[in-house]
Amino acid sequence: MPIDLASGQPGQPIDVGTDPVAIAIAKDGRAAYVANFQDGTVTPITLLTRAVGAPIKVGPLAAGLAIGP
Repeated sequence: MPIDLASGQPGQPIDVGTDPVAIAIAKDGRAAYVANFQDGTVTPITLLTRAVGAPIKVGPLAAGLAIGP
């Protein structure tokens, strides 16, 4: 569930894949990526608009993320 950083209040949940287990935020803060364990996917989210992109197939049991330069 997203948290509004200004108010500290919870926001509306963002639907991603099944069993989300990890999240990584892009260095520029514009996007988040959620690893969905059961689906074997990563879901991209545009943080400003909360738009959810198409899931990216990464293989079975996606359990972690890392973002490089």
